[in-house]
Amino acid sequence: IDIIFEDVIPPTVITRDVTVYLNADGVASVTVEEINNGSTDACGIATLVLDQADFDCSSVGENTITLTATDVNGNESAATATVAVVDDIAPSITPGADIAVNTDENVCSANVDLIDPVVADNCNIATLTNDYPSTTFPVGETLVTWTVTDVNGNSNTATQLITVIDNEAPIVTVEDVFVDNSPGLCSADVDLSVDMTLGVKIVTTAITSSGPT
Repeated sequence: IDIIFEDVIPPTVITRDVTVYLNADGVASVTVEEINNGSTDACGIATLVLDQADFDCSSVGENTITLTATDVNGNESAATATVAVVDDIAPSITPGADIAVNTDENVCSANVDLIDPVVADNCNIATLTNDYPSTTFPVGETLVTWTVTDVNGNSNTATQLITVIDNEAPIVTVEDVFVDNSPGLCSADVDLSVDMTLGVKIVTTAITSSGPT
């Protein structure tokens, strides 16, 4: 009597869930050794194979992968594991150089067109904003804070100093004043006025009185 022993029992596959972090290039990977959690077979396992080992920015979140074991007699079994892919790298931000400008003509401010900072991320940039929505800057120093945020919620900030200098001399307009002398006097009371409207000063530089002495 011929007795044939046949192995028909598949391996027992045991997996573990893992968390991996994207690197500066936006990629991550897992190995069989990280996922396998003590899979066994009575006769011996020949191969352990993952159906996915590499991940990128599109994989952020939970991913289900499969570990397949094949024993020395060709029996096969599989189990799944969860790979949580995390992007925790903040984007980089390099602001433009600090800016110093003179006030625009006849106004106490300057119009400054800010150039966006240079930004980069291992995945993608979602938003780039600053905390100074106007392009008109007052005299003095204004610190502008730029904020960059990537598609996975990581953010970074940088500052840029805008200095507006008032080096425009005031405009002085003068005019002579002619008045009659006060009765019985060889002089006159004159009201000197100063008009500061729009930064223009009007002063009297010559006073001439006329009339009987």
